[in-house]
Amino acid sequence: MQLNVEEVLANLNEQNESFTNSRNEIQGLFEQQSTYIESLIEQYKPILDWYKDKTVRFSHPNLDVTSGAGPILGADKNIDYVIVYNIEKECLEKVSLRNNDRDSYFTYNLVREGHFKNAVAGIKYLTTMLEKYNTEFQELAMKLRNEIESV
Repeated sequence: MQLNVEEVLANLNEQNESFTNSRNEIQGLFEQQSTYIESLIEQYKPILDWYKDKTVRFSHPNLDVTSGAGPILGADKNIDYVIVYNIEKECLEKVSLRNNDRDSYFTYNLVREGHFKNAVAGIKYLTTMLEKYNTEFQELAMKLRNEIESV
């Protein structure tokens, strides 16, 4: 069987064009997600400032971790680090939960590493986070009252 080099090259060119188009589309979508998160942070700035002034710790609706610096936007699989928006510094940070080391972090990296949905959820959660805290505290107060009454 003879190798048809022209046919193979034509196929490779076709595949390369498809690959390049897909890569460009993915890069454009990452940029779109990154821009969306940045605009969402900008939109929520007054709410971020309110939380900062009240010194309320931030939590996340899908992750079991808190932060004093700002909303949690993502975490690695084992939750060894979290990605937060530091309100005071007005930037994203990757924070180690082992030693509290902080490194600057870019929104593009956040979305490229698959944290887009968690980031959006972490920012939007600010509208209901305090309500959740109130419910938890009311339940704890009731439990403590019941314990006192039962002795």
